[in-house]
Amino acid sequence: MNFYKIFVIIFILALLFSCTTPRELENPFDEKSTNYINLNNFADIVVPPNDTSYTVLKPNILFGYNKKKVDGYKIYFAEDENFTTNLETWEVTSFQGSIAKTTFEKANRIEKYYYWKYQIKWNGFYYNDHSKTSKFKIRNFNLVYPSSSVGNIKKLYYYKPDFEWENIQNNDGYVLQISQDTKFLDATTKTIDVSADYTKTYNANPRLKYRSEFSLAPDKSYYWRCRLKTEPDKWGYKLGSADVSSDEFKTVVITPLVSGIYQDDTNKQFRVYINPFDGDENKLQNSPRFDLQVSSDFDSGKIDIQINNISYTDINNIIYNIDYDSYKSILKKDGTTFYYVRIRASEQVEGIWYYSDWSIAYYSFKVADDW
Repeated sequence: MNFYKIFVIIFILALLFSCTTPRELENPFDEKSTNYINLNNFADIVVPPNDTSYTVLKPNILFGYNKKKVDGYKIYFAEDENFTTNLETWEVTSFQGSIAKTTFEKANRIEKYYYWKYQIKWNGFYYNDHSKTSKFKIRNFNLVYPSSSVGNIKKLYYYKPDFEWENIQNNDGYVLQISQDTKFLDATTKTIDVSADYTKTYNANPRLKYRSEFSLAPDKSYYWRCRLKTEPDKWGYKLGSADVSSDEFKTVVITPLVSGIYQDDTNKQFRVYINPFDGDENKLQNSPRFDLQVSSDFDSGKIDIQINNISYTDINNIIYNIDYDSYKSILKKDGTTFYYVRIRASEQVEGIWYYSDWSIAYYSFKVADDW
């Protein structure tokens, strides 16, 4: 009887001891375990996934844990796959719902791989097994606009043009350079701080748009480049070309359009409507002047009427009336001759007048027989 009591006591103590010492339990992360859990599939969500390129400095890492009760994770982070260069470890024991979250603060350089892995804390202990090593890279950004990547040099209206590039999130600002020299020896440099006001220019792409604070002279070729303030030797890539770190554009005066011609029989006039926009909805500014030409055959070089410095009061409503009586010695009233109209714009920069191309002569008129 005493032997039986002793056996029961020993059995109860052994049971209690086994419940409080998880190290003596079968390791669920051991492949030989009957209750084997694959550590590498343990998380529903792992961000960043393996071998991913990011445009985010100091990215977050997120875990979802299959609704299994864990005490936490131990994160290993380094700059080499052997975890010897700038090794850092930390514990993650707090959760937002089913998600564990932390931040790679030292992942703050572009064009560089970073490596990480984790252990799971279960029943108060970290198991020796690690997940597979994952890596991610913070890639450099692309220059977006103006871009010559499609094969043609982009033509820009010179007045404070916009520049656009992919945004590297969590950065401390950019350095933008514009030059007429491919080596940027005469570069105009602008440091762009990502301030509270400036961040309003971010959009969801994510890209960043900057409108230059200076005017560029028209009819010239320029080159531009951009980099992070913290990366003095790593300029952003030309779109579609990872080995070119600048892009080219040409400044021009916008070519206006003739948007229509109306025949006024009462006053014997041809009313020409001038549109100060180009086909991309860029608008002439800076008090431009307009010249107008009329010809029955532009291809031959013949100019029947030349009118310079057309005056106007509202750039959004420019109308010029060609008076028949003023030009009846030139304009034929034969009912068959068509006269085509084209215009150009000119703008003054630092005392010099620059001219746009002549518009295409879409619209024409002919003199009425009864005039």
